[in-house]
This record gives sequence, C-alpha cells and structure tokens, in this order.
Amino acid sequence: MPSLALEPNCRADRTLESLQQRAMKIIFPAVKDYTLSLIFANVDTLESRREQLTERLTDLADLRKTERIFRAAQSYVNPLNPSTAQSAAHAVTQGCQH
Repeated sequence: MPSLALEPNCRADRTLESLQQRAMKIIFPAVKDYTLSLIFANVDTLESRREQLTERLTDLADLRKTERIFRAAQSYVNPLNPSTAQSAAHAVTQGCQH
C-alpha cells in the first residue's frame, strides 16, 4: 500500500527535519551518522512520524464512517418486523458507496 503521508516537500517540513538533524549532531557529537543518532536517541524520523499519524487519522476516519453506517442501519431494524433487516442491509450498502 502506498504511503498516505505527505511528502516532505514544503519548506516547513524541510526546516523541521534540518532542525532535527542539527539537534542530533549537538546531542550526539561523536556520532557522525544521522540515522545512528536517531537509533541512540530511540527516536523516529519526522517522515516516519508523519506517516504513522496519517495512517492513524485515516483509520480513525474510516472507523467513524463505519460507526455512522452501523448506527444508520440500526435505526432501520425493527426486531418485530423481519423485513426491516432487508432495509437495514440496503442502508448499509448505500452507506458504503458514499
């Protein structure tokens, strides 16, 4: 699955990542490799953090959409009338298409 995170193409993203690299050089002056300093600090890159947050937000949005569809379907179901189950199934199907 392709990454949903925004590529670090805006100036603010580059500035933040540059700042993180400089901070790692100050905190770990003996370590010349940026990746190694991140490992020593037990810190993810800002790019991976963006990707994780984007995935979480996407999952949360999908969960909320599913919850709304489920609640809409529940309003159609009448336990005393079995034919409402078909209406509920139709409502869920229509909800998934939007």
